[in-house]
Amino acid sequence: MCSMDGTHGPALYDWIKDTCDQARNLEQQCFITVSTFDDSHDVHFLNTPYPNCSVSLETTNRWTKPRGMTKLYDSAYKDLKALQKAAEQYRENLSPSVKKLNPKITVTWSLMTDGEDNSSTLCNARMLAECVKEARDKGVVCFFLAANCDGVATGESYGLDVNTSLTFSANRECSDNAFRGISAQMRNVTSGGSNVTIPLCLRQSSCPAATIHNNDSDDDLSNAMNVPLTAPPAAAPVLNGLFQPPQISRQHNNLYFRNGRPIIRHSGR
Repeated sequence: MCSMDGTHGPALYDWIKDTCDQARNLEQQCFITVSTFDDSHDVHFLNTPYPNCSVSLETTNRWTKPRGMTKLYDSAYKDLKALQKAAEQYRENLSPSVKKLNPKITVTWSLMTDGEDNSSTLCNARMLAECVKEARDKGVVCFFLAANCDGVATGESYGLDVNTSLTFSANRECSDNAFRGISAQMRNVTSGGSNVTIPLCLRQSSCPAATIHNNDSDDDLSNAMNVPLTAPPAAAPVLNGLFQPPQISRQHNNLYFRNGRPIIRHSGR
């Protein structure tokens, strides 16, 4: 087990605060789900309106304190299903006049782990991948962050897009960069942005070696450097989910060089 310098609690606190601040500033209807998991799965907010999501740093530190194993598959599967159900219920409860307008309901989901599953009893990797792919087909924007393993390859095996999966190093600076960067990506999506590709600059600041996932062309290098933020549209309902676990140290990256630049190539790509 490793502590990651106590990053989880402050990062989760900042994410909740940033999400609430954005919803307030953009006058959005925003609902937040937050859960943590190790040998148990604890749901702290379940589709909770953002004004009711007040929390202290002390509380998020307590929520994210590691206690044992990693119930990743079971927890992620249940939370993603619950998030989709909440979105469906919200749409069903709209008035007939509003339904005719077909309002956009943005749903984002972020899964963070620094350990492989070793405690799930109801779900396996294949079932989680099918659940994630089904959610993505319905428009849910899914992000995956992983430390101490190949986050992109692991995310892809869980049904996520390589462009929204991120590897980060298990130290305070890199993990802080990863959390802040993914929070920015989620804000981009919920404020109307269409580009959800994690930029190269975020990959570099989250992991010491630059990571390139699509292909190795110079055009892709320049295109990946920045994700422009679009002007926010009319306020739309937002459902956000963030789920976090405990810690196991593993590393499975292969390092190569091209034109003097380090590149991590992932198996199967």
